[in-house]
Amino acid sequence: MPKELTAHTVLQWVTLASGAFNTRQICDELVIITPEGKNNLRVILHRLVESGVIARTAVDGTYRRIDNEKKAIDCVFRSKKATLSEQTGRPFGAK
Repeated sequence: MPKELTAHTVLQWVTLASGAFNTRQICDELVIITPEGKNNLRVILHRLVESGVIARTAVDGTYRRIDNEKKAIDCVFRSKKATLSEQTGRPFGAK
């Protein structure tokens, strides 16, 4: 375990995690073996949930990182290729 388990250390680990992760994975990778360290981890994870960085999943002790990066959706763009209904002049391509 690092000299002192800090929220910054856990946040770095969470940032590098992909998909769902559980407390056992964090304990194994950060070498948290003492009951005090595990309690400290639980408090840090709770605070990260409250701040909206991570979210709990349906499985106990499992979390996932919340992706706050928004991707713009271009609702105006249309393909230059005409649709079948535009080619025939009838809806759904009816002949």
